[in-house]
Amino acid sequence: MVSLSIELCALIPVYNHEKTVGDVARALLAKNMRLILVNDGSSPECRESLIKLANEHPHQVILLEHPINQGKGAAVMTGLRHADFLHVSHVLQIDADGQHNTDDIARFIT
Repeated sequence: MVSLSIELCALIPVYNHEKTVGDVARALLAKNMRLILVNDGSSPECRESLIKLANEHPHQVILLEHPINQGKGAAVMTGLRHADFLHVSHVLQIDADGQHNTDDIARFIT
């Protein structure tokens, strides 16, 4: 019998969602998920909130940054490449604006 090791992490592309990304991140952290945040050239205020999140949770949050906005697709690809580098087996992309219900995650991963 083959045993599969699954390591799930959440990927959050962020562009100027400083008011909502903290709540999304905290909801995922409460589920013991590892996070990859990709700052896609956000405002200084948003960047500060992302740095704060990463500093508060250094073992669970990885912050990657684009110096200028490249679009959601580029931010997702940056995060996926980093997840591959980390040998993460599964990535769940969730938006930073709070439009996705984090309680639905179990429906995707069970």
